[in-house]
Amino acid sequence: MIMAESSDSTSDLRKLQDRAKYIEEVNRWTMDALDLLVSFGDFQANLNPDQDPATIFRLARQHLKRLIPFRTLAFLMVSESDLEFVLADCEPESDRTLIQQEVDIRIEEGTFAWALQQNRAVTVPAERVGHALVLHPMGTRSRVLGMFVGVLGGVEPTITSIASNMLTAILFNTAHALENSALYEKINEQNRNLEDLVKKRTEELRKALEAAEAANITKSQFLANMSHEIRTPLNAIVGFAGMALKQDLSPKLRNYMDTVETSAQILLGIIKDILDLSKIDAGKLDMETIDFQLRDVLENLSAVFHDEAVEKGIKMAISLAEDVPCELIGDPLRLGQILMNLTSNAIKFTEKGEIIIKVVCAEKSPDKAVLEFSVKDTGIGIPRESIAKLFTPFTQADGSTTRRYGGTGLGLTICKRLVDMMDGEIRAKSEPGQGSAFYFTANFGRQSEDKEKRPVASSVSTEPVTIERLRGATILVAEDNTINQDVASEILASVGIIVETANNGKEAIDALNSGAYDCVLMDIQMPDMDGFEATRLIRQDPNFNKLPIIAMTAHAMTGDRQKCIEVGMNDYIAKPIEPEELFSKLGKWVVR
Repeated sequence: MIMAESSDSTSDLRKLQDRAKYIEEVNRWTMDALDLLVSFGDFQANLNPDQDPATIFRLARQHLKRLIPFRTLAFLMVSESDLEFVLADCEPESDRTLIQQEVDIRIEEGTFAWALQQNRAVTVPAERVGHALVLHPMGTRSRVLGMFVGVLGGVEPTITSIASNMLTAILFNTAHALENSALYEKINEQNRNLEDLVKKRTEELRKALEAAEAANITKSQFLANMSHEIRTPLNAIVGFAGMALKQDLSPKLRNYMDTVETSAQILLGIIKDILDLSKIDAGKLDMETIDFQLRDVLENLSAVFHDEAVEKGIKMAISLAEDVPCELIGDPLRLGQILMNLTSNAIKFTEKGEIIIKVVCAEKSPDKAVLEFSVKDTGIGIPRESIAKLFTPFTQADGSTTRRYGGTGLGLTICKRLVDMMDGEIRAKSEPGQGSAFYFTANFGRQSEDKEKRPVASSVSTEPVTIERLRGATILVAEDNTINQDVASEILASVGIIVETANNGKEAIDALNSGAYDCVLMDIQMPDMDGFEATRLIRQDPNFNKLPIIAMTAHAMTGDRQKCIEVGMNDYIAKPIEPEELFSKLGKWVVR
């Protein structure tokens, strides 16, 4: 009885021991599983898309050794060039040759290809390393990237199911990391290539810009020289033709001289238009920003066109609204050019009636003003369908107008470009036989309150500038071209002005030091001493602080007027000389 009880107790103890052992194994398996899961999480966390393949292989080896006690680990990758499996990584490096031999054997017998199809770990006997091989394909869902080869130690190596599953997960993530690394490298390579391309293109653009700037400088110099060289002989043609027409000529000779003068003026207009359009297209026509009086621009406009309007029997009136600020900051030369182009067209296409030029204030603030200008005529008008193309280069509303009235069709194009540069807009309204109206706006700065103001009138007189008070004035003409000296002398002497000449700036200074003059008409381009240097030296002498010096030059490019003002000249007139404009300038500055 006692022995039976002892046997039962021993059996129960053995059961308890087996149960405890089982629980320990389960706990150990659970802990191993948790450890593998943590290890796998660490592995995933350590993978980055910018890592190189060597780093990815190293991280994979670390976690695979933690998972299974491999003696040797190797990764074969598919070569993109020939689709062969190439041994990319092996640890230890000393087993590289043996692993390659084992792989070659498995490829030859077909085991390698079979293992690729399994998408799991397969264990096969080893031939060269003396242990079992674990083969596992490496790939993503879209393609196979390579094969993992692991050498197991021990006589009868085994891999648990959880270890096998974790092996699959690690190699799957390794394949994705390698694919991302390759894509990342391609992106980096493309970025590097793009950066190199951008640098190359930037350098090419820089050189092209330098070449374009050099070409523009050359073009600008050519335009300036061409303008000067053409205007110089035109000055003689226009000047002497005008003087000849004041003489007692036979009807035949008068007809000849009328034709010469008209042709010269047409040629001058064409030259001005082409030069201006070329400068605008080349980006070389810059707007000046200087203080000016709006009344001066309007008075000059009146002086230029008064006689022509009277000759055609057309009434010409200029009105200025009371709230229009006249002390402005901007480019008076270009504003005057727009107004002259529009007024010239109005007179050209109007046989009878009137031309009304108005200025109103659209907007103003203490420092800015937007003015609206309008030029209305009672001329031939423009068909409605032709208005849209008025501001297109080399275009006129009707081809017949070119034959009858002449012109290049550039005037309105230039007006639009200049208005655009003044941040304004230009438009036209017209009906055939009922006249035309052109409107444009322009933005200007306003001069500060502490600057001297001139009174604002509601209208500007269209009476010509009187030249009576210029009679007897003594004018020094500094000009190296003898023909241009004769032209200026004849024009000035025709109204009773006393004229003396100097061939260059040095002679002009000598003449001023030995005589008394009411004004100097100074050419710019002269030998020995040009007009700029002469003016600087004249202004250094306190005796000549108030002496009017007016540039009279064939330099008519953008900025020439401003250069003249900056060196100390009072005003500027371009050749060919228009007598009315010349007398207007002299009347403004000569005080007797």
